[in-house]
Amino acid sequence: NIRSNGIHMYALRRYVPIVIPFFVLSAILLFDWLLQRSQTIYRLAGWLLLMVWLAVIAWSSRGFLSQTNYQTMPAQFESLVAQFPENAIFLFNQARPVDLGDHLSVPLNLIYGKHAFTVQNLTGPQADLLMQTLARWQEEGWEIYWVELSEPNPSPLAPENLSFESTFELRFTVLESTYDRKPVNIQSILWTADIYRLLPLSQP
Repeated sequence: NIRSNGIHMYALRRYVPIVIPFFVLSAILLFDWLLQRSQTIYRLAGWLLLMVWLAVIAWSSRGFLSQTNYQTMPAQFESLVAQFPENAIFLFNQARPVDLGDHLSVPLNLIYGKHAFTVQNLTGPQADLLMQTLARWQEEGWEIYWVELSEPNPSPLAPENLSFESTFELRFTVLESTYDRKPVNIQSILWTADIYRLLPLSQP
C-alpha cells in the first residue's frame, strides 16, 4: 500500500520540502552570480543556463499545464442528476471500502442537495434494519434509487422490489497516478452503474 510505504512517506515529508527548495535556491544564486559577472562569457553562460533550465521545467510540466482532470464530468453529472426528482435518495451498493459511491455521493450531497449513502456488508440485523428504514422513507414520501456498481455486495432487496431505470456512463480523462516516476500519460476513465427505483415496501 503506497500510503504506508516508508520511502514514499520519507519523500513527501523530508525530500520534497527540503531538497527541492535547496536546489531551486542554489540554481537561482548560481544564475545571479553568473549574470553579475563583468566578463561577457560568464553572462552568456548564465543566460544560456537560465533558458535551458526554464525550457526543461516547461517541458516536464506540459502534462500538468495542458491536462484538466474531470473536465467533462460536471456537465455529464448535472445531466444525470436532472433525471431524478427532488425527493430522491440514492443508495450505492458497493463491496470495496472506497468506490464509485464515495466519489458520487459527495457532490450529490454538497452540490445538488441530494441524500446519498453507500451500502456495504449488510447481513442479518443490519439488512433488516435497512429494510425498515427504506419502508419508513417511502412512507415519508421519498423516492429511493438503488445503484448497483460493477462490484456490489449481495443485495438485501428482492428483484421484485426493484424497477430498472437506466444505466449511466460518466466518461472523462485524468493524468495518470504514479509514484515511481513523473506522470505523463492521459488515462480515459469510464464510471458506469445500473440504477433501480425501489418499489413500495410494506414496513414490518
